[in-house]
Amino acid sequence: MTTNLKLGSYIEIKNIQNTSKVTSHFNQNPLKILLPKTHNKAVHLVTTNYGGGMVQGDNIQFTINANKDTKALLTSQANARVYKSEDGRFCKMIQKTNVHENAEFYQLNDPLVLHSNGKLKQFTEFELGKNSVLFFMDWVQAGRVSTGEVFQFHHFYSEINIRKEGKRVVADKFMISPGTQNCTSPAVFFKHTNFINIFLVGNEKNEKVQLMEEKLSTVTHQTVQANITQEPEVLVSFDRINNEVVLVRLSSINHDKLYDFIHEFSKIFKYNSLLNFNPYDRKL
Repeated sequence: MTTNLKLGSYIEIKNIQNTSKVTSHFNQNPLKILLPKTHNKAVHLVTTNYGGGMVQGDNIQFTINANKDTKALLTSQANARVYKSEDGRFCKMIQKTNVHENAEFYQLNDPLVLHSNGKLKQFTEFELGKNSVLFFMDWVQAGRVSTGEVFQFHHFYSEINIRKEGKRVVADKFMISPGTQNCTSPAVFFKHTNFINIFLVGNEKNEKVQLMEEKLSTVTHQTVQANITQEPEVLVSFDRINNEVVLVRLSSINHDKLYDFIHEFSKIFKYNSLLNFNPYDRKL
């Protein structure tokens, strides 16, 4: 695995007597990673920010090393925010995560809200070992939609790379630049302002992967059936890309409809073989 283990904030997770434990923990401003004790078998990591959001020039870098036979959950304390850039500098966020042999890693992000004139470049990289499982949900909101601030940020770029046993299985890039794009055009995003990408990575014969894949497929079908109109409030697609990757993409006019999807799907996490609790119970 190629992940640099000395990059910014750092978390080391090991299996100690059949329980996942954080054995090394270092925070570097402006990121802070909390360690709430939500249950006994898995490590729960929660990201927060000392200033309530990112401002011009903020450079957040963090590395997570989930060793063999560990189980970890990464969530955010609340919506992540990218505030306006007064001096034109970009914010940058880099996450690198090793998920070693037989380990499970679940990342369930709250919305990343792009404020007026905000600028962000985001890079997310996972290195997965043999028989590992990854569930990664990335959520972006195009401004403070409830107040009418939509696509007023300057630039957003996101790059996601996932490797399994050294082989690249996901290379996903997403860019929105309202200054040069007519984002509200029917040919672009039209009225849609919230976007979720879900990556489920693990061998298709793995029972945990099968559980989550079946639930994703079911909730996708239900969402499609509930939005058969000329201008659907939610668009959703479900695809098994290959024997290692399931990809779900959603876009919606507002975040409430996406919460409906997440509320229904997240019930699966209560299974004892997965997390044995639903991280969204307190949020939805």
